[in-house]
Amino acid sequence: MRYQAALHPAEANLMRDPTLTSSVPWILLPLTVGSGQQQMQTDLDLLTAHQRGEFRGALRFYLWQPAAISLGYHQQDWPEHWRQCHYQGQPLEVVRRPSGGAAVLHQGDLCYALVTEMVPGGCRQQYQRLQDWLIHGWHALGVHLHQGQATPSRGQVSCFAEATPADLVTETGQKFIGSAQLRRGRSVLYQGSMQLHPDPDLWVQVFGSVAPPPVRLPSLEAVVAHLGATVRDYFAV
Repeated sequence: MRYQAALHPAEANLMRDPTLTSSVPWILLPLTVGSGQQQMQTDLDLLTAHQRGEFRGALRFYLWQPAAISLGYHQQDWPEHWRQCHYQGQPLEVVRRPSGGAAVLHQGDLCYALVTEMVPGGCRQQYQRLQDWLIHGWHALGVHLHQGQATPSRGQVSCFAEATPADLVTETGQKFIGSAQLRRGRSVLYQGSMQLHPDPDLWVQVFGSVAPPPVRLPSLEAVVAHLGATVRDYFAV
C-alpha cells in the first residue's frame, strides 16, 4: 500500500502484517509515542490516504513526547510565555493541529485520531456518531460521560476551559474529552484529547488554572484495546 512509507516505523510494521490486506475495511494502528510534529504529520498522512481510497477507516491512539501544547488551526492568540514553559527539564513544544479549536496541553493525556467517511449532514451529525462511540466505550470502562452544553466563545485560549456540544464531560461536569475535526471532500479526520492524569503544576504554569482531576482507569492498554475493538460498530460504512 502506498500509505506504508508515510508511517512511523512501529505503524509501518503493522501495515506489513499479512492479515491487513486491501480487503479489510478498517486499520487499527498501535499506540505510539512521538513528538508533536510527528503526530500531526501522521494524522494528516492518514487523512490523505483515506482520500485516495486506501482504506475505509483508521484509528490510532498516541502520546506526546516531549510534552507539548497544540494550537487549533485557526488559533491566533496565545500567551508568549508558553515558549518559556518547561516540563521535566525539556521545553514544551508548541505545534499547530490541522483541526480547529483552542489550545490543548499534551501531558498526561491520551490522544486519538480517527479517519473515516462522513455521514450525511453537517458538523453536528459528524460529531454525534463520534460521541456515541466514546460515550458507550468509556461507559464500559467505568467512566460516564455526556455532551457539553457551553456555547463556543470567541478567543478562548484553552480548549479545556469550556465544554461545548463537541466535547464530553464527566458526571461532575468536568471536561474530559475535547474533540475537533477536519473535513476534506468526503473524508473526515477527528482529533481528540482525553485528559487522564495531567500534572497540576504544569497546568497552572501553562493556563493559570486548576487542572482536570485524574481519572481512574483499568490500564492504558485496556482503554486502547476496548475503544479500538468497538469503533467499527459506530463507523463502519
